[in-house]
Amino acid sequence: MNNELPNEDYVGGLFGSINGGAVRNLGVKGKVAGSTYVGGVAYALYSGSIVNCFAAIEVKGKTYVGGIAGVLSGSNIINCYVTGAVSGSSAVGGVVGAIGINTGNVTNCYVTAAVSGNSATGGIGAGNATSCAALNPSISRASGSNKSHARVKNSGNITNSNNVAWKDMAALGGIAFSVGSANNKDGADVTAAQAKTQKIYEDLGWKFGKDDDNPWKMGVGEYGLPVFFWQTAAPAAMPAHLK
Repeated sequence: MNNELPNEDYVGGLFGSINGGAVRNLGVKGKVAGSTYVGGVAYALYSGSIVNCFAAIEVKGKTYVGGIAGVLSGSNIINCYVTGAVSGSSAVGGVVGAIGINTGNVTNCYVTAAVSGNSATGGIGAGNATSCAALNPSISRASGSNKSHARVKNSGNITNSNNVAWKDMAALGGIAFSVGSANNKDGADVTAAQAKTQKIYEDLGWKFGKDDDNPWKMGVGEYGLPVFFWQTAAPAAMPAHLK
């Protein structure tokens, strides 16, 4: 799937804005490009939820750019993952670029995508991040304040709870990350070896099994990270930085 409209606003990989209901058990692969409001699955999630979905995708935009959704407001992204790359100018996140009037929640998600922008860049991004794993190789930030550049978050108005981040993630752009902890903007350290074990995710509260309520399993083939019970093929190559 390719949806490349670099000069257009409101560009989503499969959906425009989602207003109610739930998108479940979906995988997106390819490229998405736009200007403002750009997301790998949808450009905005204003109500409802995206659950048990993945995006193996390259997402490019300018403002409000996310691997799953550009903007999240009063809604939830649960049990999702993003691999590939996410880039923009400001408000760029591995899962979500920005929050709307009503904040949203990002729960039990992981990202292996490199995230880059001029300001407000984060491995997970906006929204209240809970039990997430920021496994990005790098976060790039060319301008803006230190508060808008972190392993987990990309803005100051979100809650961080029980998150981890790859300990060797590179901070590009001249600003180092702070000392990470499970409940701050940079997350607790996790090694590449730990990221390939089921235990680290079980400790975060993720559910492993064979149904929608217990959606995770460990790996397919040489892809050594969590995937969904319904996946029979790897979503992408194993990220080189986690091998």
